[in-house]
Amino acid sequence: MSLGERINRMRKRAIFQSRAVKEIFLGDGGKLTRSGEAVLADLREYCFAQKSLFHSDALVMAKREGRREVWMRLTKFLNLDERQVEQLMEIDDGL
Repeated sequence: MSLGERINRMRKRAIFQSRAVKEIFLGDGGKLTRSGEAVLADLREYCFAQKSLFHSDALVMAKREGRREVWMRLTKFLNLDERQVEQLMEIDDGL
């Protein structure tokens, strides 16, 4: 498989993944559903979206960075702008 074919395959996969994530989290009009907000509010904490990643143990810090990458990927796939992400930061997930 050529480099161009691999890039095209990766691009198609990213489009598919983005559509799948949107289907799960967004409702009519492209707005986050209530369930989508709740899940993202939970992930916000788990993925260190608004907390420092610093830890004296480099392995722990690397794990935290991996979690944050999940958050960044989801918000990118959902095409959330900064204002929407800030609103998610304010949602109380009930805990």
